[in-house]
Amino acid sequence: MPKLTKNQTKHKNRKMKNKLRNLREPREPRPPPKKMFKLCIRKLPSRNFGQEELAEALMRVYTKLKVDPSVVESEQFMPGKVSRKRGPQPGTAFLCMSSEEALHKLVAGVGASEPFLTAELALTDHEPALAPSHYQRAYRLEDEERRDPNENTYLTDPEWLEFQASLDAPVKKRTSAEAVFEEREKKEEGEKEAKTMAMARDLEARFKVESARLCSKFKKGDTKARTAVLQRLKDRYVTDHWCCCHCCRSIDTPALTSTPPHPT
Repeated sequence: MPKLTKNQTKHKNRKMKNKLRNLREPREPRPPPKKMFKLCIRKLPSRNFGQEELAEALMRVYTKLKVDPSVVESEQFMPGKVSRKRGPQPGTAFLCMSSEEALHKLVAGVGASEPFLTAELALTDHEPALAPSHYQRAYRLEDEERRDPNENTYLTDPEWLEFQASLDAPVKKRTSAEAVFEEREKKEEGEKEAKTMAMARDLEARFKVESARLCSKFKKGDTKARTAVLQRLKDRYVTDHWCCCHCCRSIDTPALTSTPPHPT
């Protein structure tokens, strides 16, 4: 049997799932979604008309036209504003209602038999327009809560955790300046002493090598000449080289005939 490709395997698995779904007991049909009717109220006043004024106007209209307020499922209001560039911008309101009869009653009654605005607002603003809006999408409010994907992510940030740990840690007592300077002086003295000892060991090793090389040129019985050479080598390596400024001359060609003066 030939091996099936990836797409053929997916198609075969899909067919098996459909067969198993058909073998199950049929489910009860879902109830139809509740039909909603949307009412749009446009050209609301741009000044002195907020959520409270809208609620008062709607309750007055419901009472006069004998509309049950419970048929209103949701309400959305976008207040008007006065823009410097475009001037007064009217507000808009949307009502989602479960009764079509109540919607038509509001559309026919508001403005004809019952005014929507109060007498004070009617002097400065026109009567708003009510119309059914079955396919009109509601606007998104500016104050609508949106989930921030970065919310509370700083709690798991390693830098934040390190900062919190530093806050909870006990306060370290700072070292005084005198103690810091003393410790620095001790460190410098130790480094200088180690450097001096290393130089002394190096000079001692060179002295041994040079003395052995020069003494090998003399005969075994010539003790006096060998002693004089060794004394001059000591003066060369110990006296001339052992100075605080480490001004060491070349050792390859030592001056055996005369000892140069020590530099000052």
